[in-house]
Amino acid sequence: MNREAGKYYDEQEINEALKRYEDMLRRGSKRYFDVIQIEHIAERFIEEGKIYPALQVVEMGMEQHPTSIDLKVRLVNILFNIGEISRSLNLANDLLKIEKNNPELHMIKGSALLLTGDKYGATKSFKTAIEHSVQEKDEMLFNIGYSYEQSGDYDEAIKYFEKSVNTNPLHEPALYELAYCLERIEQNEKSLHYYNKYIDLDTFSDAAWFNLGIVLTKLQRFEESIEAYEYALVINEDFNNAWYNLGHSYMLAQQYHKAIDCFNHFGKLEPLNDDVFCLIGDCHLRLKAYDTAAELYQKTLDKNPQNERAWFGMALVKQREGKKFEAYQMFNNTVKYENDNGECWFLLAKSAAKINYYQNAIDAYEKACSIEPEFASYWLSYAAYLSKKGMLNIAIHTLKKALAYHSDFSLIDYRIAAYSLETGDYKTAKKHLTKALKYEPENFMYLFLTYPDAAAIEWVTKLIAQYNNQ
Repeated sequence: MNREAGKYYDEQEINEALKRYEDMLRRGSKRYFDVIQIEHIAERFIEEGKIYPALQVVEMGMEQHPTSIDLKVRLVNILFNIGEISRSLNLANDLLKIEKNNPELHMIKGSALLLTGDKYGATKSFKTAIEHSVQEKDEMLFNIGYSYEQSGDYDEAIKYFEKSVNTNPLHEPALYELAYCLERIEQNEKSLHYYNKYIDLDTFSDAAWFNLGIVLTKLQRFEESIEAYEYALVINEDFNNAWYNLGHSYMLAQQYHKAIDCFNHFGKLEPLNDDVFCLIGDCHLRLKAYDTAAELYQKTLDKNPQNERAWFGMALVKQREGKKFEAYQMFNNTVKYENDNGECWFLLAKSAAKINYYQNAIDAYEKACSIEPEFASYWLSYAAYLSKKGMLNIAIHTLKKALAYHSDFSLIDYRIAAYSLETGDYKTAKKHLTKALKYEPENFMYLFLTYPDAAAIEWVTKLIAQYNNQ
């Protein structure tokens, strides 16, 4: 906006201009508005999130003032914000032939280029925008940072948000977005620092307290996260996600009755969410109130028979009640509706193993390890099952596959060594035992727990002594 001219308009004049404009639309007539009035009306619509009405008023303004650069710049901005990137970029380039030092145009051009994948061109335009930004440089830096954030480049966004905050330590949006981006790249301590600085400036921001709670939860500071969510709810008692997260933090803090109260509040705000019964069921499961938990999971399934979370919860209930066959059926239903969850396949495998469904257990273990190979426990459990079935060579082969994901996890090497000793393959046993002892010599008991007869093999005990006496 033309700020020098704009400052002479007070709130009453803006409201009168807006009233005249809306009256014109109702009557279907045409009225004259000066450029400043058009800009103020458009600005009001943008503040209210009415982007398309803002576009409409600017286009009308350009019909009345076809030579106005200010309105054309406003149009470039609106076109960018409604996703008409090419049109916005083309108009920006045309205007830059006239207004080559206009920082706002360079800023929008950079943002548009960023979305088209031209990061080099965007960087160049942003640099020019900063060079020609005489006033409110903190705002320009913030807008550039926000463009990078919207494109998913959080590292670059952080650089500009930090520059904005360094230029103006009281720039609240920059502090907030800086904290948010740091959270997204898991720099939680730094994120916490900036959320606290933001809250010092805006104590009544429910969103800031909510995000602070998320970061504190990630840092496993559950009591503090509970306090943060409670502040968010004091400010906005209908903040449904805050009720959900507060319940989750209470669960992590093992305060299950309080968690139940929170999830009940969440359910009142989101009555169509069938997961709410699962959440409350999970709390009763942890309280060992299995009948109540089962009733709640069944309520979910009555509303949504394909809710995998309810099937999973029901399976855990049956498992803890010692109902092996029913637990297996429930886990089987879980993976029907959540086929890519490694934990579900792993528990299905263990459940199948308990009822001697050999091939089902093998298939489920294979699936769990392929979906989430980063979990060493899946591989070890799978190998232990194969070993119990007398398939030591297949167990060894399975654990060697696991080493591709866990090359420095000594327990796997100790286990390979144990199984190899049992098969009489001393060469392989020595190789993996040596490797395990190099990493964690103090954990040699893993070998004897898996294959107790190893304690009677002289070269094995000497090798262990060699690494443990260094």
